[in-house]
Amino acid sequence: MIIQIEKLKLCTLNNFKLINFFLYILFFNIYFPNHLNDFLFTTDSLYEQGEYKKTFILLSDEYEKSSNDVRIAFRYARSIFMLANIEKNIHKQNELYYYGFAKAQEALLLDTNNVYSNFWYASYLGKIGQIEGFEKSILNSYKMKEYATKAIKLDPDFSPSYHMMGRWHYELSSLNFFEKIFAETIYGELPNSSYDQAVSFFEKALEIEPKNIRYNFWLAKVLSATNNNEKAISLHKRIVNLESRDTEEAEIISKSKKIIRENER
Repeated sequence: MIIQIEKLKLCTLNNFKLINFFLYILFFNIYFPNHLNDFLFTTDSLYEQGEYKKTFILLSDEYEKSSNDVRIAFRYARSIFMLANIEKNIHKQNELYYYGFAKAQEALLLDTNNVYSNFWYASYLGKIGQIEGFEKSILNSYKMKEYATKAIKLDPDFSPSYHMMGRWHYELSSLNFFEKIFAETIYGELPNSSYDQAVSFFEKALEIEPKNIRYNFWLAKVLSATNNNEKAISLHKRIVNLESRDTEEAEIISKSKKIIRENER
């Protein structure tokens, strides 16, 4: 139900721009029926521009007709994830994540060797772990690593998989002594992780996408955790000169500006 309400609500935002946008899409669908490749290009372009609400609405309609096409399925799961990521209401956000998790599972079942299906399934495992608490987060971390690693093997040039593994190593390495003891008591030996590995994965992601704001920020974060503050600050200075494409990246830029100011005191 929340998904239908969300679609209706989104349609009321920036009405004139949205109406013109969807009239164009309607015209395109009528006069160019064999449009799938162009449709996928359009949704990917909107995603890259941070237009997650438009992407979600477009893919919601297409998913109803083409849910068995993995190209539509993983993009639909992706659109839900990004929509949830910018949702401010925690209850709605969690519902979107659980709904999207189910869709990511369906996409993975359609093609277990699709890099994007593996990546987005791993992404949802991480989010569901965060929602359900520490124990679930640790439990999901094993599967998350499995699917992220598989995504890297399937496409070594897909940078988000390296970033995910960087965060995986960072988060596990950041557990305090009591958290590690608690986790090992319940689940046995924790997966091997290190800040050095986190740095390696973040740097690999940046080799592919050097201007990605999230990648730069998380590398700076792990460098700060290992007392490499000079390199961390240089990354924050790079971040503030980059252009954000969504609200999360804008918030990251603000955080980097604050860190730079505090360092200059």
